[in-house]
Amino acid sequence: MILEQALIVILTALACLPAVMASLNALRLLLIPSPLVQDEIALCQLRRILSLSHDMEVDAHQVSFIYHEEEARISLVNGSLILQPGTQIFLTELEQCTFSVSDGVLYLHTGREGESHENALVPLS
Repeated sequence: MILEQALIVILTALACLPAVMASLNALRLLLIPSPLVQDEIALCQLRRILSLSHDMEVDAHQVSFIYHEEEARISLVNGSLILQPGTQIFLTELEQCTFSVSDGVLYLHTGREGESHENALVPLS
């Protein structure tokens, strides 16, 4: 009797195993950060740097400014949006990247894999 009950429990557990494994696989995919989430984190960091900066000069391909009393610029280099001097990388695998000013706000326009995004960065004073 006990052996029969143990076999029933084992067979039931084995029958449920594929459904449990499929559920775990779906959960694993949810835990992997998407590129959009990573981009939002990078944009938050970029906004912080720009909000602490002054004397901004904007053209279509780069933004120059003073950050921590040093000249700096953000531009697209080899498909990555970087802060120079140095090589702090914010966004990667970009096909296009431009800057614009509209209604006193600095905007970043990016394109990747056929999708375009427009992000407000900071108000300009």
